[in-house]
Amino acid sequence: MKKNISIKMLVLISLLLFLPLFVGCFSVPPTNQSPIITSTPITTATVNILYTYDIEATDPNNGDILTYSLAVNPTGMTINSSTGLINWTPDSTQIGDNAVTVEVSDGSLGDTQSFAIVVSAAPISPPVNHAPTIKSTPITIAIVGEEYIYNVNAKDSDGDILTYSLAVNPTGMTINSSTGLINWIPTSAQIGDNAVTVEVSDGKLSAIQDFIITVITSEDITYRALCVGIGDYLYFPDECGNTDLVAPPYDVDRMRQTLSYCKFGLSDTEFSTISYLKDGQATKSNILQKIASTFSGADNYDISYFYFSGHGMRYENTSYLCPADVTCYSPLDAYISVDELEQALSFISGTKVVFIDSCNSGGFIGKGKEDEDKIYEEELIAFNEDVINVFSLVKSKGLLTTNKYKVLTSCRYNQVCYEVHPEEGSPFGVFTMALCEGCGYSGSYPADTNMDTKVSLQEAYLYIIDWVDSLGVDQDVRVFPSNSAFTIAEY
Repeated sequence: MKKNISIKMLVLISLLLFLPLFVGCFSVPPTNQSPIITSTPITTATVNILYTYDIEATDPNNGDILTYSLAVNPTGMTINSSTGLINWTPDSTQIGDNAVTVEVSDGSLGDTQSFAIVVSAAPISPPVNHAPTIKSTPITIAIVGEEYIYNVNAKDSDGDILTYSLAVNPTGMTINSSTGLINWIPTSAQIGDNAVTVEVSDGKLSAIQDFIITVITSEDITYRALCVGIGDYLYFPDECGNTDLVAPPYDVDRMRQTLSYCKFGLSDTEFSTISYLKDGQATKSNILQKIASTFSGADNYDISYFYFSGHGMRYENTSYLCPADVTCYSPLDAYISVDELEQALSFISGTKVVFIDSCNSGGFIGKGKEDEDKIYEEELIAFNEDVINVFSLVKSKGLLTTNKYKVLTSCRYNQVCYEVHPEEGSPFGVFTMALCEGCGYSGSYPADTNMDTKVSLQEAYLYIIDWVDSLGVDQDVRVFPSNSAFTIAEY
């Protein structure tokens, strides 16, 4: 029995002796510690430029989830609560110091970082200089002994002052450094191709235009003309209010006579052909066929004149010449659109001179097969402005004068053109009479203001304006190109 007691006592003593060791093996909850912001703030920013600052923080207690927030911040600043990324685009009202206080928390403890961001205005960038551009198309034919003029037209989007110069040029050619006006009188020694390079500079950047001028003699040029005048329409008057005109057939005769007086160049070259169509002859098919036949054989040096007097119309933003065989109900393809006319003329090589005396005077021919499709006289719109637009937008198809146009029309798109019925003499269209009178119809050339025995397109344009104004007629003549020295009549 004593033996058993002593064994129990030994076990108890042993347990008591090792109890501290057993207790020391249990886990004790760790002490929580604050996160620490370790990154250095970016303290400068610029107006309208994105500011970013990615806050970095550590937490001694691995595993704690950190949350970021802004305790103090300028308007518009945001922070990603999970990553600590700050984004802000300051505006001009925030120039100067902007206080910021960032907080990071592990849910119990946290850390803060306070700093100021100095915002400055955006730097003013120096203006970007753009090179000038040359807009004009060079004249590529010149005649021995006659003045060649080409007005170089350049634009600069920055408004810089431009200087014009000739990098390559034939002997005797000059250019006005301020205006870009080129003058030259070629000699017989310069017959053939002559290289020209025009340079336009804004002081820093330049534009270059290279071209070849072919010098010929006046004997190399053939002049042809087709004159069309329609007063007596086949189906007028009609129920739409369209009526005949009186002056166009007489105007054709005046134009033919005026052109017959012309003697061009040193060789006094005359028109080789002056064809015409009057009244009922001038159907659409006849007009187009006559254009093709009259000007067949024209080459790049030749000059072809097309004159039209009669009704014109503008329908749904397209302009048309009215041939003799249209009716009140004719479809639009019975007319000759200005684009169709240009297309017919574009097959002719060389320079085309186009005179059109036409508007809504006396009637307007509409289209439609039912009453609601008719166009009546009170809806008239002249089409001459459209003529100018169409021909001025045509691009040259070669280095020579292919598809080059010189155009005069009798009025603006919204004006009426007038014809006069005098008590004595033949009726006349105001535009046509002014043009013919200025260019030698009555034996003198009052449009030749510089007395050089030539009437330029610009001289004719200015003379017609004054002549029309003298009659008290509100009819504004249109011209393309402006300020052209191209000779349309010579004596």
